[in-house]
Amino acid sequence: MAVPFEERLRIVKLVSEEGKTKSFVAFTEGYSRASVHSWVSKYLEYGEAGLEKKKHPPKYSQQIKDAYLASVEVEGLTVNAASKKFNIPQQTFYEWRKERDEALPVEVKRIKKLNKEKKAREDLQNLRKENRRLKMENEILKKLQASTPKRKN
Repeated sequence: MAVPFEERLRIVKLVSEEGKTKSFVAFTEGYSRASVHSWVSKYLEYGEAGLEKKKHPPKYSQQIKDAYLASVEVEGLTVNAASKKFNIPQQTFYEWRKERDEALPVEVKRIKKLNKEKKAREDLQNLRKENRRLKMENEILKKLQASTPKRKN
């Protein structure tokens, strides 16, 4: 049976305001520690709204899904940050991304894979170039140090 909002809020306040441990509250109030932990976490992340009963997840149009995904990719947000920003569960973002990627034509998937591989090759090439430059710089510094007379203190 679902626990009413007011009861969940009362339990959370025992932990957050009165300083009691989640385990103690769970034991004394007759709830599982996992439930109390979940309620406290949702309360800390979303406030009282996190404790409200959700009847079912909202339905999003493909246009909305694409807009959220594009926003995440353009802003460079992590899924965790996007989840908090848009108040949408992380798993939902992962599912949307998977749906989008599966719906892509085979040719587009192949091009994306090639682009990733090309970027990886370019990154490796740049790292090797930087490594060669640093090795040369190190050799020059060693030669300079060897040719410079040592000072006596």
